Amino acid sequence: MAINFNEDVTRTSSDSRRKNVPYPKLGPYKLQYPLGQGGMGQVFKGIDTVLQRSCAVKILPGELSTEKSFRARFRAEAAVLASFDHEHVVRVYGADIEKVADGREEFYIGMELVDGGDLKQFVKKRKDLPKPQDVERILREILEALKYAHGKGVMHRDLKPENILVKKFEGTVKVSDFGLATVVGDSYRDQLYEKTITQGRHATDVPTGGPGADVIGGTFQYMSPEAKRGEDPSVRDDIYSIGLIAYFLLTVEEASVTAFAERPKEINKRWYRFILGCIKSDLQMPMPR
Repeated sequence: MAINFNEDVTRTSSDSRRKNVPYPKLGPYKLQYPLGQGGMGQVFKGIDTVLQRSCAVKILPGELSTEKSFRARFRAEAAVLASFDHEHVVRVYGADIEKVADGREEFYIGMELVDGGDLKQFVKKRKDLPKPQDVERILREILEALKYAHGKGVMHRDLKPENILVKKFEGTVKVSDFGLATVVGDSYRDQLYEKTITQGRHATDVPTGGPGADVIGGTFQYMSPEAKRGEDPSVRDDIYSIGLIAYFLLTVEEASVTAFAERPKEINKRWYRFILGCIKSDLQMPMPR
């Protein structure tokens, strides 16, 4: 049974959610209701009042407004992301900083609205395991997006099922949040490491949750060892994450630290070799057919 892409897994009553909108409008974007929240901010359904089209609006964590260096990084990264034009990358329409009523500044990004849900939601709704051909197609589309972004010098560094959006009806995937893990993570990294050192723990032992968790702590199972240590971004970081996403698609389970001690029965030998190759960041590892 193939994945059913014809249902919007995020659909709930929009009327009950409108009261959760912090501002009626940011820049040209009218905010309608929340779509979700993660370590890199909250996402709202919006309307571009200039171009009269639906969109998604991400408001980044408020703590970032106090980081003077973040402002320049945010604008530079947003300009690069807005230039992206690829069928498997969520399109960024624009980004800006706006002072709100209480005097704070909000960093926000207007982007393409993908009608459907994220990959984790779709996979978790299934009653059986995805077919290998579904897994292969999904991974190929993600890899096409990565190849495009890497060609422009942009690494993702927070690649996970929640950042892979699935278009309703079509079933094609689009990767979101390119570059945000790096630009937001830089602002949290010094705070995180100072905290973990004073508490006598290694950075990889930081508990999940809290601002920036999806960047530095909350999604450690999808991050390469180099990314966890705060090293410079590399293509290998994203290849590592691809292996863990393949594991999730084939088993519908998150990979644990002991997941690769032996081959799970749901994964055949060819796919297992592919996953291990990704974990080892083998950039020449072919995908099983």
